[in-house]
Amino acid sequence: MLILPFPRWLGSRGTVQLTSRLAIVVVRIPGAGKNTIMHLKLTIADIGRKLRDGRFPNEQSISQGIVLRILSDLGWDVYDTNVVWPEFSTGEGRVDFALCSPPGNPKCFVEVKQPGKAEDGVKQALEYAFHTGAQFVTLTDGQTWSFYLPAEQGSYEDRRVFKLDLFERTDQESAEVLQRYLERDRLGSGEALETARKEYRNKHRRSAARQEIPAAWNEIVDRGDEQLVELLTNAVESKVGIRPVEDDVLKFLAGLAVSEPGISPTTPQPLDPPKPPQRPVGPVRPVPSPRPAAGTRTGRVWDIADEISAKVQRPALREEVLNAAKIEGINPNTASTQYGRWARSVGLNREDLAKIRKATGKVTPPQSGRPESLRTGIGVLRDKQFSYANATEAMVFVLSELAKGDSTFLQRCSQHPAFQGRKRHYIAKRAAELYPGRPDLMGSQAALPGGWIVGTNLNNQLKMRIIKAAAEVAGIKFGRDVIVDFLRPEC
Repeated sequence: MLILPFPRWLGSRGTVQLTSRLAIVVVRIPGAGKNTIMHLKLTIADIGRKLRDGRFPNEQSISQGIVLRILSDLGWDVYDTNVVWPEFSTGEGRVDFALCSPPGNPKCFVEVKQPGKAEDGVKQALEYAFHTGAQFVTLTDGQTWSFYLPAEQGSYEDRRVFKLDLFERTDQESAEVLQRYLERDRLGSGEALETARKEYRNKHRRSAARQEIPAAWNEIVDRGDEQLVELLTNAVESKVGIRPVEDDVLKFLAGLAVSEPGISPTTPQPLDPPKPPQRPVGPVRPVPSPRPAAGTRTGRVWDIADEISAKVQRPALREEVLNAAKIEGINPNTASTQYGRWARSVGLNREDLAKIRKATGKVTPPQSGRPESLRTGIGVLRDKQFSYANATEAMVFVLSELAKGDSTFLQRCSQHPAFQGRKRHYIAKRAAELYPGRPDLMGSQAALPGGWIVGTNLNNQLKMRIIKAAAEVAGIKFGRDVIVDFLRPEC
C-alpha cells in the first residue's frame, strides 16, 4: 500500500491510500484545521484589501467574491447546489444560501446584504430558519458576519452569538471565528451548533460585556451623542427655566470619561479647567510632565515629536507628527491626543504654533464663520491629503469624494442610523427633511453630488459621527483610510 499526500483539489482533511485495486480512501488526519486557518487567512487578507478598494458594491459581488470563497476554504463544495444551495426556498420566502450536510439537509442559512446593511434582514432570516428547522443563521455584508441561534429565547439581538468585523479583527482571529461556526465538518457533525449554544449560555459573556461598558460610554461622550445632549439640555431647562448653551453641555460631558475599568464614570471636571502657563516659543525644553512609557504607541508619538524637532531645529507641528505617526500605523486620534500633551509638556500654546507656522511659511488655512467651530487641519482620504478650514468643509469633502463613482453611496448613507436624528435627517433630497418645522434654518445646508444635500447646522461631534458613518458605508476604515481631526484644539 502506498500513502500519498492528500491532493489540494480534494480538500485538506486526509490522505489518499492506493491499493492494488486503486481504491481511494479519504482518511481524516490531525492538524487539518491548521491548514484551513492558513488558507483562510490568505483569503481574508485579500478580501480585506478589495473591500477597502470598494470592489464589492452589491449583494451579488459579495456572494461570489467573498461568501463563496470563504465557504470553499471551509470545506464546502460550492459547485454542488445540493450542498451549498443558492436561493433556497423556505415556503415563506428565499434565503441566499443554505449550507446542507448531508446534501439537501439545511444546517445553516447564509443571508447576504448590501454593504452597511448586514443586520437589515435578521428578522426575516430568523423566521425562515425557525419555520424550516435550520438551527443556525449567518448574516453578512462581506465585512461583518453575525451568527444567530434562531430557536433561542429573547430578542433578535439576544439570539446573536457573535459578531465578527473583518476590519476590527486580525486575519488570524477572523479565520478562527469563521472556522468555529461555518466549517463544513463542524456544521455537519453538530459541533459548531453545540459550540454556539455553549457560548450563548456562557455566563462569562455577561462579564465581557460589562467590561466594555466604560469604553462604550466614553465613545458616546466623545462624539456628543445628540440624544444624550438633548436629554441633558431639556433636564436643565426644566429645573431652572433656562436652556443651557450646547457647548457647555458638551464640555460637561467631556469630563465624564471613564479612565479605569468599571461601571461608574469619574467625577466631572470643571467646565473651564485652568490653562497651562504660556511660554515664549524657542528650543524644545522638557519640563517635568508624565511621559508615556517607552515602547508604547503613545510613547512613540512623543519620540516622533522629539525627533522631528531635533531634525528641523524647531518644535514639530501637529501635521508633521501625525503624518509620521500614520506611516508607522499609529491611530491618528492617539497621535493627535499625544501631540497635544507633548506640546503642553514643552510649554507650547496656540500663539507659539502660529508664530512657528508664520516663520516657516506653513500658514494655517483662513478661518471664517463661527470661531468656536473652526478646527483647521490636514486630512487624509484613501492615501491622498486634503486641507479643510473647518468641520463643515471636512464633512462635505469626504461625502462628496466618496460619492464619486458610486451613484448609490449617498442613498445608502441616508438610510444609515448615524445620518438620522430623532426628528430629522442629516442628509436628504429636500431641505424640509433636514430641518422639519424650522424654516429659519433652511439655508444651513451644503450641496452634494446627485442632488443630495447635507445639513450644516450640526455640532462638530455630529459632523465627526457622519464622517465615520460615511467611511463605514463606503467599506473603508476610519482612522486609516479616512483621517480627520477637528474635535481637539491645536495643542
